[in-house]
Amino acid sequence: MTASTTSSRESTIPIEGMFCASCVKRVERKLERVPGVSAVAVNLATEEAKVSYDPAQASSDDLYAAVEAAGYGVREDEVTLDIEGMFCASCVKRVERKLERVSGVTSSPVNLATEQSTIRYNAAAASVDDLIAAVEAAGYHARVHTTGSTDDDVVDANEQRHRDELRDYRIKAFASIGVSVVIMALMFWPSWLP
Repeated sequence: MTASTTSSRESTIPIEGMFCASCVKRVERKLERVPGVSAVAVNLATEEAKVSYDPAQASSDDLYAAVEAAGYGVREDEVTLDIEGMFCASCVKRVERKLERVSGVTSSPVNLATEQSTIRYNAAAASVDDLIAAVEAAGYHARVHTTGSTDDDVVDANEQRHRDELRDYRIKAFASIGVSVVIMALMFWPSWLP
């Protein structure tokens, strides 16, 4: 199993459930069988596997699948992002698709009502900045949900923002109606009157 040194990538995989040297060997054997893997070092004390592999032949998902096939889990982190600018189910799907494409993300459901996404990911493969960049690439604004604010505060802020948007829509609608009435009146204005 050799890989080109120019295209080799290293990945650190946090592993759950190992408790002995036999576990380490089992994980190492499974990872070594993944095509494109050139080196594997599993550390029982840190519960991590450091893997060198060719990204043209293997992906991080292949490595996670090998760990799970050995009978162990990949430890995941979780972060909640506040997402601004979504207003329909299509927006939700767009954000979910962008987040799912980030390497190391295992789940990223987006809630339109709370305008949040709670994302489970491998911190060794992706960072919070990568997740925020993915949301912004979808065309929305994102920030990490602060623990100081309660869900009621978030809902209140969202409701206030929606009320402000509705007020703006009403102003625009009345202005449009006013302009339309003037245009209609001018259309029917007799041409012989000055």
